[in-house]
Amino acid sequence: MIVAAVSAAAIEIAKIVTKGRFPLSAVSIGLGVVLPPEATFAMFVGALLFWIMGRRHPVKGTRGNEFWVEGLEPICAGLISGSALMGIGNRSSTC
Repeated sequence: MIVAAVSAAAIEIAKIVTKGRFPLSAVSIGLGVVLPPEATFAMFVGALLFWIMGRRHPVKGTRGNEFWVEGLEPICAGLISGSALMGIGNRSSTC
């Protein structure tokens, strides 16, 4: 636990010192350690998809940019909440 806290602090300090250019995220590393592998793989694939689509639609104001770049958070939030609801549904049916 102490190693994790020191590592997270070091990553955040490095991010502050480099003004946000440090490539690692303490939150993503922490989630990668806590969550099961299939969840972290799904997050990686989703992030890769949005990164690729952001590169394909770089011009602001276009339909593709509005959907894939500007709509990133609502799409992800919907997928996460839908997954959580499906998990709740699965748990209740097995009880």
